[in-house]
Amino acid sequence: MINDIFMYIFGALAIGLLIFFLIKKVNIIISLFVLGLFLLIISMCLGKVQINKPIDVFYPLEELTKSFTKGVSGAGFIILLLGGYSAFMGQIGANDVIVATLTKPLVKIKKKYLLIPIVFIFGHILSLTIPSAATLALILMTTLFPVLIKSGISPLSAGGVIATTATIMPTPLGSDNVFIAE
Repeated sequence: MINDIFMYIFGALAIGLLIFFLIKKVNIIISLFVLGLFLLIISMCLGKVQINKPIDVFYPLEELTKSFTKGVSGAGFIILLLGGYSAFMGQIGANDVIVATLTKPLVKIKKKYLLIPIVFIFGHILSLTIPSAATLALILMTTLFPVLIKSGISPLSAGGVIATTATIMPTPLGSDNVFIAE
């Protein structure tokens, strides 16, 4: 009972310190890392975390390593990497080169609405190898969306066709496949 009260006190203290760090504009990543390590050490001292060895100073760092290893292998981290990659490509101007190169032949097409089924089919072909709908949408939004806009398609139509590419067709690698689920 008393340990629970101490945990609430230290939790409130950590939240207060986080607010203080935010006001002082301290790097948020470092702040969260230090506060998480602080709370892990406090919970270890109060007996909330089971320790295999009697005195293990490096136990909190081992727990952080396990947590990072588990988080790095997740799908969210892969989407985060793709977002960082697309931001990097936009920062160095690679997206502008791709858009300019792909837009040149598409501007010559008189009937712009024919691009929508072509992008739809292209997205479905890509969904065979990229089973995650979020990853596919991120890739298409960073590459094809600006191309479609520059070639004369409305942003709503371009966004709509990209949003529907991975939603209809089941893929061999997707988790929605009945044979993989079994």
